[in-house]
Amino acid sequence: MHLLVLIGSGLIHVGHAQSPYDSAYAEMAKQRPEKLIVFTDRSIYAVNETIHFSALLQSGAYPYPDPGSEVLYAELVNSSGEAVAKGKFPISENWSAGHISIPPTIASGTYYLRSYTRWMRNFGAGNFTYLPLRVVNPFSNDAILANPETGKPDLIPVSKGPGTVHISPAGHTYGPGALVDVELTLKEGTNIHVQHACISVVPKGAIDTSAFIHQVDLNPDTPASFQFNFLPERNGTAISGTILEKNSRNPAPAIPVHFSILGENPTYFAAVSDQWGRFLTNIPPRVGNQEMFVIPEPQADQSLEVRIENDFSSDPLPFNPESFSLRQDEKRLASRLSLHMQLQMAFMAKSEIDSAMSSKPSEFTPFYGLPGISVKIDEYIKLPNMEEVIENLVPRTYVRRKRGSAYFMIDSENPMITLFDPLILIDHIPVFDMEVVLAIPPSKIDCIEVVPEVYVKGGMKYGGIISITSRQGDLAGIKLSEGSYFFDYATLQPPLVPQGPRYKGPGAIPDTRNTLFWKDHMELDQDTSYRISFPAASLPGTYLILIRGVASDGTIVHGLNQINVE
Repeated sequence: MHLLVLIGSGLIHVGHAQSPYDSAYAEMAKQRPEKLIVFTDRSIYAVNETIHFSALLQSGAYPYPDPGSEVLYAELVNSSGEAVAKGKFPISENWSAGHISIPPTIASGTYYLRSYTRWMRNFGAGNFTYLPLRVVNPFSNDAILANPETGKPDLIPVSKGPGTVHISPAGHTYGPGALVDVELTLKEGTNIHVQHACISVVPKGAIDTSAFIHQVDLNPDTPASFQFNFLPERNGTAISGTILEKNSRNPAPAIPVHFSILGENPTYFAAVSDQWGRFLTNIPPRVGNQEMFVIPEPQADQSLEVRIENDFSSDPLPFNPESFSLRQDEKRLASRLSLHMQLQMAFMAKSEIDSAMSSKPSEFTPFYGLPGISVKIDEYIKLPNMEEVIENLVPRTYVRRKRGSAYFMIDSENPMITLFDPLILIDHIPVFDMEVVLAIPPSKIDCIEVVPEVYVKGGMKYGGIISITSRQGDLAGIKLSEGSYFFDYATLQPPLVPQGPRYKGPGAIPDTRNTLFWKDHMELDQDTSYRISFPAASLPGTYLILIRGVASDGTIVHGLNQINVE
């Protein structure tokens, strides 16, 4: 429980008797493995299409699972283990769903949807979930080749077991575009609760029905590797790394490290390194790739650098990849998928980010809320330097000097404010050299905001905040501190909005669906039924209705039926 408390805090603070990374917790951590069961809408795709997936996280021992990770990592990797597309997705109540867009430039071949959590990386890449998917590129004749390695195991299908779900369509033959109604029920005498299941309706041959999950065929006599290097993400995406003393390369403990997220909705957060120089902190809620800035708090006797850990795994495939081939009927299916993909590109608008999930408010409010003091420089007479601006225009804010070095002081009704240094920001980036701030020409400054109160951010305490905004958003031309840098970092993948027609002119829009219907989450028990409806395809053929899921005892359940379109 002590480990979970430390992990759940999401931060490593100075003052902890032990860091969550402490080896004393390693044996306890080893007893909390996680496993992902992942299903996709199809098993074969064309480039430019979107892979939809649904996942259940099993954490701890069933039927009493422990709280698990809250971020899923999904990557489409080639036979060399290199990711060609990837994303992070939220896990809520131990299930997740998302999408990965297939790049248009990759070669035809067998790829793998690799799924894992940060915590699972402690147990090695053989513990990840892998689903083989075949991708065709009609624009290229290239195909990736598998290169088997001696001694590597295979990725083997797991027996799917008997079907336990009845799939009952209202009819078995439909005309093009006709509405299909389907009822799903558990077979009589099946006393289980399906806690998570997904439904897919696809052309026959577009999904593998012989097996639904795969596992790496590891030698049972070889003990599983475990290295306690990663903590679970319990409150959204996190960022971790190490602070080193630049010259000696030794870890630097108890060093504050400051982060800024830039762009349209900027914010600030911080962490403190533990006794091994390591840190972990949660990222404020965001979607998509973020431009970020990091700076270790300067120390008088140390030159510091921050090393950010790669958030995605760089491990190679722990098994031999499959060779790529298509039977004659699969080639015909691949041609159909490719045609529909190209029609979709021509007739349907490109999917966009769901703006409802964006963390950008209608009117920007800084992370510290409304400031107690706000000064627009242009509302006052021009002053020759920043010291004059601070002293004469900004209430309750002063420049003082100690042993020749300048520092800022904020007057407050709270006497505790003098115990901590204020946080100084320029365009939301922290600055620690006050001489640099005072050297800025006032003509480059738009406004100055002040929070005249003790401010607590995570484990950090500040004697107020002074936030300076430049006119051009260019940091007023200041030179950045040593050890600081900008970088891009992935947060949660935004959901897609449903596609609509590219235009609303006369004439019918062609049916471009390669997946007729996809439902990423449902529950089912003996006393209830579940109903779905969808329009039949426009092309004649046989279409599979497939449900796959996980019962409350952790076993895989499924059901299969089909309809014909004439």
